[in-house]
Amino acid sequence: MELNEHEKGFVNSFVVPERRARVIELLSSPKSRQKQLRRLDHSPNLDPRSSARLPAGQQDEADIEALLRKHGAPDQAYVLSSYPGFDARELPLKEALANIVGSGHGSVISCVPGQLAYYEGESPRERFLLKKDAGRPRLAADR
Repeated sequence: MELNEHEKGFVNSFVVPERRARVIELLSSPKSRQKQLRRLDHSPNLDPRSSARLPAGQQDEADIEALLRKHGAPDQAYVLSSYPGFDARELPLKEALANIVGSGHGSVISCVPGQLAYYEGESPRERFLLKKDAGRPRLAADR
């Protein structure tokens, strides 16, 4: 199974370098894809150089959408998720966020392949902006 540009972009930009080849291998296999997607629930091996935890007061759908739009998110997004009903689907960004935020399923909403995404784990404390740039993405709370 060939990964699409969103899946490759997520792995190559936002997963720690030492795990990338293995994650691509697992996602590419129909037999092991679900096992790898379940890892999104707890430990997706995010690269800290391209991820920023969202502050507690900025974790609702509207705040997350505004943040993604500020960084260039288009109207459509691609979802990778441990919830089979949403995995490998392209959806309007607003609809993707409505279904993923607070769902309790580890998920990635890829906005711009390899450049901009949102990650949510099982816990509300596991919500991250993923942005490829020269350093760790900065949020208003970082300043």
